[in-house]
Amino acid sequence: MLEKILRKKAAILDTCLIAKAKDYSHTQEYFDQFFSILKKYDCIPLIHDLITFEFFRGCKTQAHKKTKEEFLKLLSIEPLPVTKDDVDRAIVIANIYSNCNIPGTQISLVDCVNSALLERYGSSLVLVTTDINDYPLCLHDRFHVEVVDTKKEIINIGFFTFDKEAFRERLHGFESTEFLKSAKKD
Repeated sequence: MLEKILRKKAAILDTCLIAKAKDYSHTQEYFDQFFSILKKYDCIPLIHDLITFEFFRGCKTQAHKKTKEEFLKLLSIEPLPVTKDDVDRAIVIANIYSNCNIPGTQISLVDCVNSALLERYGSSLVLVTTDINDYPLCLHDRFHVEVVDTKKEIINIGFFTFDKEAFRERLHGFESTEFLKSAKKD
C-alpha cells in the first residue's frame, strides 16, 4: 500500500518533522529510514513559505539560520506555492474542524493550509508529520506510521492523504464560496 500511494508523488514535510530531523541530524542518522522511503518511491519532498517561516522563526543568530538553510539544502526539498484559494480552503477546513469539535487551539493556520493543499492536489500529494493529532481523521486518511526510536524518545511519523469524500460531506453550510462550488464537482 505504501508504494502505491507514494510512488512518483510529492510529500509536504510538516515543520515538526523537519525540526525533529534537524534536531537529531548531529547524532545518529535516526531519520535515514524515513528519507530512504521517500527516495525508494521517487517521492519528492516539498515545503511552502509558511513551513519555511515556522522552521526559521526561532533562529536567534545568523549562524543558526545558516545551519538550518544548509540542512534544508541537504534534504533537496522543493518549494510548493500557496495561493489565495489555498488560504480560502484553509478557512473552510478550519470551520469544518470546528463543526467536528476539534479545538481551535490544536490546529494552526499552517496545518489548515497543508490540508488545503492536500485537497487541491488530491492523490498526487501526501503529507508527512510528527504532529499526528493536527490532521484529524474527519478529513484525512492516515495510511502509514513510521516509528523512529532515538533512545531518548519515540517519534511517530504519520503519512496522510486528504479524504475528499468526507470533505464534500462536511461542506454543508459553506456552499457560498466559489472554490466550494468547484470542489463539489470534482
